Amino acid sequence: MSDLIDVLRTLPHDLTPEPAGADVIAADVARGHRALSRRRRRRIASSSAVLAVAACVAVGTVQLTRPGDASAPAAKGSSTAPQASRVQLVAYTGTQPVGFKVRTVPAGWQVVSSDRSAFVVAPPGADTSASKQNPDGGKAVSLEGRIAVMLQGMSRLPSRSPVTKVDVNGEQGRLGFADGGNAKTRAKWLIFPDGAGHKVLVQVPISLGLTDDQIVRFARGITVTSDAQSTGG
Repeated sequence: MSDLIDVLRTLPHDLTPEPAGADVIAADVARGHRALSRRRRRRIASSSAVLAVAACVAVGTVQLTRPGDASAPAAKGSSTAPQASRVQLVAYTGTQPVGFKVRTVPAGWQVVSSDRSAFVVAPPGADTSASKQNPDGGKAVSLEGRIAVMLQGMSRLPSRSPVTKVDVNGEQGRLGFADGGNAKTRAKWLIFPDGAGHKVLVQVPISLGLTDDQIVRFARGITVTSDAQSTGG
């Protein structure tokens, strides 16, 4: 009712000296009702616009922060997709070792050892003189962080290690983690037979980032010679 009174107060005050008739009063009241209706419609429209803007802001906030959104900041330490390997295998042009011939090596890697027992390559900048003591007092090249090719000997994939079966030159190979895939795992092993009956073991450091397909491709370029010897490991 207070709104109607306010509206009536704003109407023109050109009144005749004589008392207003019933028709004049009715017309004034009608005009007041119409003005009041317009004011209410404007208020409703303004309120709807504010609500619409608020809803858009709320929806926009949800879209920016919902899990999996491309624009949402990734959690620290997380990764939304596996990183592709940046290491490329290139043709090996160095002197072929006595025990194992290879066709490819990672680009930029250098040969650390190439004898009857193993073929070992290290990443660029690695200390090629690093070695460890053998129980018999001799020296053996460290395989830590390096690719190594050798005969399987007594080495076995742990029974708890998830194994992927792969084809290596028509023979079935087994690819898995060297120590079962726990938090300390540093290398993958690919063990496969060649056509001459040798059991070959290829060790690849996980830090290198080679894909399983690249490891298999590397293995397919390995040839075991008759001079190869097992290390007994």
